[in-house]
Amino acid sequence: MRRLTQNLLVPVVMRLLIWHAEKRKRPFIGSINVVNRCNLHCAGCYWTRTEREQDRVELSIEEGAELVHTLWKRGTSIIVTNGTYGLPAPNEWPRTQYYVSCDGDKAGMDRVRGFDVVHKANVFEQVKSVAFHRKDVKLTMTISKLNVDRIEAFVREAATWGIGGVVFSFATPNVGERQSFYLTAERKEQAVQEVLRLKREFRDFIAMGTRAIELLRPSEVARWSPRCPTFAAQSVRADGQLIERCIFGPEGDCSRCGCNIYTTLVAVQEGDRESARFMTPPARVASK
Repeated sequence: MRRLTQNLLVPVVMRLLIWHAEKRKRPFIGSINVVNRCNLHCAGCYWTRTEREQDRVELSIEEGAELVHTLWKRGTSIIVTNGTYGLPAPNEWPRTQYYVSCDGDKAGMDRVRGFDVVHKANVFEQVKSVAFHRKDVKLTMTISKLNVDRIEAFVREAATWGIGGVVFSFATPNVGERQSFYLTAERKEQAVQEVLRLKREFRDFIAMGTRAIELLRPSEVARWSPRCPTFAAQSVRADGQLIERCIFGPEGDCSRCGCNIYTTLVAVQEGDRESARFMTPPARVASK
């Protein structure tokens, strides 16, 4: 009975949060560039396009770590990272989810992320070492022309690691950007269909609602992107300035958006219970 009540209430609560964010202009999702640097040079990275060359005042590594820990104590329950600097030990930060970027199996990852010149190590092997047997870790794959052929291999590989699941986005270009890194609409449609097929097989291991995946289709993006719920999320630069509009900045091409955060929000707005369930953060009491 309790689970039934939760299943009924979760979509209602999430839709109320989205409505409140729009009406009160109070986003409930935050993204912070803790520092304005990165040890990787990943192909197609939106941060590299917009921020890497900017001379911004930023926090020190120690201050960044302190900020992350402070946010966690205040209720932040999701950490997104490339995984190359390790993760807190299991249960060190109870009921926290870690999303680690992993753009395919080893073949796909090597094409996109390659070698970590700071740690002198292969990025795929680093991610595997920090994620292995961690149910609090999910892998996030950004699909592009470099790794679109590795989707199924990635899911099957990740399913042997004992992790919490995988999620998918598509590389989003800037307006007018036509380089071959990005998928054509036809190829993107095929990729979405492949993810949906794998969703039917792997169920909740692909930790996105079926409707949220469907909304990544080019025809669906064209329908919802003019009314994208960017009001629900706010991204912040390393110097504390707000990033205009969304994580991709003012130049991101909304008509070719591939962000699973916004497809999940749209799915919840439509009343999709499965997407609301995946979106609900783990409840916890902050440590003192």
